[in-house]
Order: sequence, then C-alpha cells, then structure tokens
Amino acid sequence: MTNTQKELLQALRCFMQGDEEYHLPERFSQLKELCDLAAMHKILAIIYEMIRRDAVLLLEENAPLAAKWKKSAIAEVMLQVQRTAGFLELYQKLQKEGVHPLVVKGLICRSFYEKPDFRISADEDLLLRKEEFETFDRILLEEGYKRQELDPKDLPYEIPYLNPRNQVYIELHFSLPQTQHSRMRMPQPTRRIACWACSRNPSTSSCSSATAWALPRSSLPASTRAPWTTTAL
Repeated sequence: MTNTQKELLQALRCFMQGDEEYHLPERFSQLKELCDLAAMHKILAIIYEMIRRDAVLLLEENAPLAAKWKKSAIAEVMLQVQRTAGFLELYQKLQKEGVHPLVVKGLICRSFYEKPDFRISADEDLLLRKEEFETFDRILLEEGYKRQELDPKDLPYEIPYLNPRNQVYIELHFSLPQTQHSRMRMPQPTRRIACWACSRNPSTSSCSSATAWALPRSSLPASTRAPWTTTAL
C-alpha cells in the first residue's frame, strides 16, 4: 500500500468516526495523487472536507489544486443533494399510489454517514414486484423519466430510468443476483425491510439467506429518518 493510499484511508476513517478534520504529514507531497485517488473512488468531497484546513493544502504552491478541488467537492455535494431530494419526492409519490419498491443500498447505506450527501451515489437501485411494474412505470414516465423501449411480455433483468431535470438515475430490478452472499426472497406484505447488504449492526430479517436487513428507525440519526428508512412491502 502506498503512502497516498494510506492517507486516503486515514482521512476516510476520521470522516466515518465523525472527526472534524484530518492532518496530512508535514512533508506530504502527493496531494495531486490523493485528489485523483479520491475522485476515482467517488469520495472527493469527503477527503476535501477532512483536509481543507490542513497546512499542506493551504501552501501557496498548492493553491490552484486546492481551489479546483474545493469547486469540484461543492459541485458534487450540491448535485447529490439535488438527486436525493428528487428521489425522495418520487418515492413518496410511489407510496401514495400503492407502489412499494425496496431500496437497495444507496440512500439507506448513506444514512449511516455523518454527512450523507458527501457520499456520492451515481444511481439508486430499487427492487420491485413485477405486478407493481405497470403503475411504477406510468408514474416515472409522468414524472419525466426516460427509459429504453420495452416489451411488457419480456421485461429485462434491469431497467434504467433517468430524469434529465434533476439527474436522478434509477436502476429497477425484479430480483437480486443469485450468489451465496445475495440470495433473498421478497418479503411478505406485513414485513418491514429497509435495505440489502448494509452492515452497521442491523437486525436480520427472516429471509432465506439472512442477507436482507430490517433497520429500526430508532437506529438512525433523526436527520436521516426519511420515509424510505423502512419500507412496508
């Protein structure tokens, strides 16, 4: 592991612990590499937030990179806030229409971060029963989402939707990959499920492979208890 990789992990660890900042070694000279590595892993905003007051970043020679990094970090967070708001608005409409997709990873996992919108998500994955697809599809198209042409009698495993207005990108699934780590069956109507494959002290639902997690609302920070935290299916 390189020094740059070690510093990235240390800064990320501090962020996850809720620390306010992280200080790089005094003679750290791989700032550009650190920035590029953070961008590659989609944690550019997180790393900038942790080192933005660090002496190395404030050096005059690093001013151009620091300014560019700051601009990119702010843009990423603002876009994520926009996407999150757009997704939650859509999700509430789906609920009102009696459509109850299962949120997979994405927003649920990000709710465990001290600053959720600093963790960038390119898309939101939803798991849906096929019998709810017609209503789901109608609502998304009415809301301005675009998708490929479909044969209702032969739906693909995955259907992507994109909203050009707010850049919310949704990948709809009718099943999850059948591996030893991801087998699950759709829950009964009375079961409340939040997400699949989270790992922060969740209580496990009684699915066949113990990989769907039931997350009690009390386990989440008050600021993140949005309607999607527990989904009645």
